Amino acid sequence: MVVPSERNLRDQLARNLGLIEPGLRLHSAEYPLPNSHGTKGFIDLLARDRHGMWVVIELKRGRGPDRQALHEVAKYAELLSRERSLPSREIRTVIVSIDWDELLIPVSNVARDWLHDLRGYKLIIDDAGTPIGAERVSLIPAPFEHRLTPIHFIYFYHSPSDRENGWRQVVQHAAETGCKDLVGVDLRYVGPSGEVIAPLALYIGFGCIEPVWIPGDSVAVSDDDDEYDDSENSYGPDYRQEYRALCNVTRHVFAETSETGRPDIFANLWQDPNWEIELLRGVGAYARDGLRGDEDILLELAGQRGETQVMFSGSASTEVSSKWNSLREAARNALGGNEPWAVLCDHWCERIAGRPEERDVQLSIFNPADLIQTLMFAQAGRLNDAEPRILGVATSRDDESAVVLKGGLYWNGHRVDNLKQRVQVIYREVTSWIAHEATEATWCVDQELLGLLNLSYVGFEHFCESPTRRLESDTVILLVRDGAAQRFSLPARELLNDGLLGFYPLREFIDAHRTQIDDLLEEYPVAEYVRHR
Repeated sequence: MVVPSERNLRDQLARNLGLIEPGLRLHSAEYPLPNSHGTKGFIDLLARDRHGMWVVIELKRGRGPDRQALHEVAKYAELLSRERSLPSREIRTVIVSIDWDELLIPVSNVARDWLHDLRGYKLIIDDAGTPIGAERVSLIPAPFEHRLTPIHFIYFYHSPSDRENGWRQVVQHAAETGCKDLVGVDLRYVGPSGEVIAPLALYIGFGCIEPVWIPGDSVAVSDDDDEYDDSENSYGPDYRQEYRALCNVTRHVFAETSETGRPDIFANLWQDPNWEIELLRGVGAYARDGLRGDEDILLELAGQRGETQVMFSGSASTEVSSKWNSLREAARNALGGNEPWAVLCDHWCERIAGRPEERDVQLSIFNPADLIQTLMFAQAGRLNDAEPRILGVATSRDDESAVVLKGGLYWNGHRVDNLKQRVQVIYREVTSWIAHEATEATWCVDQELLGLLNLSYVGFEHFCESPTRRLESDTVILLVRDGAAQRFSLPARELLNDGLLGFYPLREFIDAHRTQIDDLLEEYPVAEYVRHR
């Protein structure tokens, strides 16, 4: 087969653009473009489509020059706007090539995120080198994002060999439902004797199951299986397949005892001096010969990479859009069920992103959305382990100045004289709270309970000239009213005029109501709950 030159291809296609797309009309071949910022260029074929859009057509005939195609269509689309004053929204691009082996992946990547519509066509030529048709190239969808879900489980064993066998069984039965990404952590209890049933733990984290992609389809589909009952799935529809993997594992794998895990439970185990990590296991994307380091995996398992509605810790530059958008999405996930903080955090991020200078942002969130849990930890002397908090620091790369966001649970200063009765409006019995906690549903009633006790989620923003120098006069109170963030500069007299006595930290609320809180928690399993967290 004769492979024609690019000039020959251009001349033949210029006479018959309908081979590429019906309705294309030639404007010019080898259209010259000046470039006031660099090297000028020539568009192989500049056309108009049936809707009047300008179409940049770049022709390639072989693997070598194919690699330049993306550079050229990007350059010409930009120059049409800069040098010919065409609106960007009226420009689209087409790459036509005989061979797509070198082009498919990079073109697919650019087409997903580029401002301009980018399409590919594979040119069909006869033995004489004459173009006789063109087929639209099916671009590859975005790579699947391998990540851990909040679906965790813990097995407890007496012997290492039983635990080893348990891990093999977990891998096998998870794979039966399509779950190929798993993390396992071997832990050993080293605390006081008699506190645990079995001293060896196997902590399992389930990864997301990759949907099935059918070439040519824009929507990925997941396998379905009516064998499983989703009525007890507390993880939501986003984790339907992964929940089925958990069900299949727990149906076939047994140990001395077992219990459900969660990212916050693992985080507490990781920090608990009574438990030591012996070994980190993984299969699929988390295989130990991969690029993910031990700390990366442990942080993700602890929910500090955003796949949880409890905690998150991460950082990004405001100028790197992919990482910045990922950071914001992870923060939204961590603040799920906490509308005031979700609104405040989003408001703060918007203002930071709107600043002219690049900033490095670090964000740390702990959002248990469970006041009873927090009070139980406070009674045990561990309030710091369960107190809701947000800390955001946006540092300028120019002068190291920082904008700081601090969020917490605050009391309005009005004493609550019937605390136990107010809590019982939400949790009539202790078993009601236990049911909510076991199904991770405490967030559903969190706002109502806080309102009954004169507590609310509040944010404070202040400016620092340097990491060590804070300007108190610039402190701003962030509140949510009618679903929108509002800013109040201190001393915020308008809030005091509304009957607010002030913003007092949660610790002061607890101190002021110590006797009533102790009375409330008499019926709650405080010691056992805190010990296992």
